[in-house]
Amino acid sequence: MSSPAPYFHGLVTTVIQPFQPFLNTTSLMVHASGTADSLRSQPFLQQVQQLVQPFISISLVFYIPLAYYGLYLLNMIAAELIMYYRLRKIPTVGTANFFTYFIDTWTSIWRTRDMVAEGYQKFYGGVYKFPQIGGWMIMASGTDMVEDIRRAADDELSFSQALEDIFHTGGTLGDHVVFDDYHVEVLTSLTRNIEAYFGDLHDEIVSSYNANIPLTKEWTKVNVTDVGRSLITRATSRIFVGLPVCQNPEYEAVCINFVLEVVPAAVILQVSPRFLAPLLIKMFANIPKRLKDGVKLLGPIIEERLAKADQGIDKYETQPNDMISWLIAKAKGPQRTVEDLTSRILFLGFGSIHSTSGAFGSALYHLCAYPEYIAPLREEIEQVVEQEGWTKIGVSKMYRLDSFLKEASRMVGQSTYHVTRKALKDFTFSNGITIPAGASVSVATHHMHNDERFYPEPEVFKGFRFYDMMTFKDGKPSHQMLTTSADYLSFGYGRHACPGRFFAVNMFKIVMAHLLMNYDVRFEDEGRSHPPVTAIGNAIFRYSDVPVMARARQT
Repeated sequence: MSSPAPYFHGLVTTVIQPFQPFLNTTSLMVHASGTADSLRSQPFLQQVQQLVQPFISISLVFYIPLAYYGLYLLNMIAAELIMYYRLRKIPTVGTANFFTYFIDTWTSIWRTRDMVAEGYQKFYGGVYKFPQIGGWMIMASGTDMVEDIRRAADDELSFSQALEDIFHTGGTLGDHVVFDDYHVEVLTSLTRNIEAYFGDLHDEIVSSYNANIPLTKEWTKVNVTDVGRSLITRATSRIFVGLPVCQNPEYEAVCINFVLEVVPAAVILQVSPRFLAPLLIKMFANIPKRLKDGVKLLGPIIEERLAKADQGIDKYETQPNDMISWLIAKAKGPQRTVEDLTSRILFLGFGSIHSTSGAFGSALYHLCAYPEYIAPLREEIEQVVEQEGWTKIGVSKMYRLDSFLKEASRMVGQSTYHVTRKALKDFTFSNGITIPAGASVSVATHHMHNDERFYPEPEVFKGFRFYDMMTFKDGKPSHQMLTTSADYLSFGYGRHACPGRFFAVNMFKIVMAHLLMNYDVRFEDEGRSHPPVTAIGNAIFRYSDVPVMARARQT
C-alpha cells in the first residue's frame, strides 16, 4: 500500500501557498519541499501534528481577529437594539424596523438630507430620529428647542463627547485635543490680537492671490476648490505659525491633506473596532504621517520657543505674535511637547481651512451667478479702504459684503445638521419631550436657514438680505455674519459657538474684498447659474469641476 505522504504534501502546498508571507513571518510555515520525506519517517500522530500546524497558524493570523471583529459587531448590534428600544417613542424617518435598520444606516449616506427634510416638515417643533452610520441621530426643530440645547449644562448635553463620536478623536485628532481643550481659551488671543496682525493677514492674502491667480489681461481658468484651500491655508498659517513656514509648499500640503483625511478616517473608525484604528488610519487616511510631517516642519520652531519660555522669555512682546506663542503661554506639563502643540495647531487649522475654504467657493460661485452685485460691492469696499485702509475697523464696515457672504452661506452651508450634542443623562426639553442618556441630538440647520418662517422667499438669493435687516445699537450692527442666533447656526450657538469665528469672518472678508478690488470673474459658460451641490451623509459638497474664469480687473 502506497504512503499517503505525497498526497498530503501536495495538499499542504496548495492550501497554504497563498498564505506564505504571513506564515513566513511567524516561523510556522511547513516547507513543502521537505514535508514528504519527514512524514515517511515519523509516526502517524506526528504526521498529523505537522500537517495541522499550518492551519493552526492560519487561524492565528486570520480567524482570531475575525472572531474579535465578530464579537465587536455583536456588541454593536446589542447596543443598537437597546437604544432602539429606548428611542421607540420618538418618531422615525426611514425604517422603523430594527431588522432593516442596519441596511438603512448605509443607504442614509445618500438620503440624509431628504430624511432630515421629511422629518422637519412632519415634526417641526418636536423631535424625530433617522438612522445613520454610528447610530440613531435625533433631530430637534424650532427655535425653542434650539434655546433648550443652548442652555443645557455640559453634564447634560455634551459638546466634547459629541465631537468624539463624530471624529473618533482617539484615532484621528487625539483625545487630548478634545478633552484637554485649553486651546479654546487661547482662541481668545486670536480675537484679541486681530488689530495687531491685520496687516500680516492682508499681506499674506495678497501674496497668496499672486501665487494662485495671475494678474493678467487674459482670462485664466481657476479651480475654485484648489485655490480656495490654498488661500485660506496660507492666510491661516501666517497667523498660526508665521513666516516663512506659512509659505512653505510642504507645510501647506500637510495642512490640506490633514483636512481631507480627518473626515474619511472618522467614517472608517465608526464601523471598526478601536484596536484596528492604527492600521486602518495608515491604510486609508494617513493622519499619523501628517502629524509626523507637521512635527518635522514645526519642531525646530516650537523647541526654540519652548526653550525661551523656560528661560522666562514668554511675553508676547518678546515672542512672535502667533498661535504657537499663545499656546505655549498657556500650556502646562504634558501639553508642552512638540507633538502636542503640533497636533493642536493642525486641529485648529482644520476648523478654519475646512469651513472657510468651502464658504469661499460658495461666495465666488454666487458672485459669478449674480454679477449685478459686483459694482455695489466694489463701491463699498473702495470707499471703506479710502477712509479706513485695510484695518479691522475698515473691514468691519463692509456691511454689504458681510451680508453677501452670509447669504451665500445661508443658502448652501457646510452641513445638513449642526449643533450636535450627546446626552450624558436623560434630558427633557421645555416642551416635555425627553431623550435618553447616550442618544445624540442635533439641529436641522440647513432647513432652518431655508425656512419661510425665518427668511422670506428662502429659495431666492438676496445678496443684501441681511444688510436690509441691519440695525445699530450702541454703534454695533445686528445680523452680521459672525452673529449667532437660534435661527442662524453656521457657527453654532451658545457657549460652544465657534470661538474662532471672529478671525474666520475677518479673513474671509479680506479674501473676497481683495478679489473684488483686483479681479474680474465669471463662469466659463457665461449666463449659467450657481452649480448644484450634493449632500453625502451630513456633509455638503460643491462641484469642484465647475471652473471660474479670472483676469486682472479691467473696469
